[in-house]
Amino acid sequence: MLTVTYSPQASGDGAAEREKVVLGERFDLLRPQVLEALRKNDHAQYAFQLAEDYLDFRNLASLCHTETVYPPENNPNAARIQSYIDKFKEAFTTELYQWYIEHGMPPWFDPLGWELTWNLGELRTMFAQDGAHGEYVDKFFADNSHPNISWINDAGKHRYDAAANALFGESRRAADLETKHVRLTSEYCGSRRTQTRPVSSSC
Repeated sequence: MLTVTYSPQASGDGAAEREKVVLGERFDLLRPQVLEALRKNDHAQYAFQLAEDYLDFRNLASLCHTETVYPPENNPNAARIQSYIDKFKEAFTTELYQWYIEHGMPPWFDPLGWELTWNLGELRTMFAQDGAHGEYVDKFFADNSHPNISWINDAGKHRYDAAANALFGESRRAADLETKHVRLTSEYCGSRRTQTRPVSSSC
């Protein structure tokens, strides 16, 4: 197993302690690369063990989804994911659900549009697990604001008022963004006109 070691005679030395902190921070930054290198070189078990030892739930979630994501029962790490949920509970599910969202929702995701992106396996996996882990999903959305996704959870549990409120809030946010875009475009075009007067302009 990979570990970070320090010189024994360095204890008590202020400079050495600072160096120890710096080395630890560097290792934290490099850990994802180390874990991925282990996995790619057929040492996935060591990668999982290292992440577990450091309680690195973010990278544990990532390691668990390097192959099949959806349907979750076809994921070769399905049993491992369940064991982590049983062992670490909310500490793991928070990072797990955040990973699903970050990898499953593109920047153009529109909860009010016709394209509901059903092909996004990560988000489908999140809600497919909801039956067994409903309390963790509810707690996640209570602690982390994702109204453009949480409405799906509310609707699936027949909390239609909460789902409607989330969608209404998202519609207002989208309208505000569109209004700001139009205003900024208008201001830009106006400033361009005061600077020059071209023969033809798109503004």
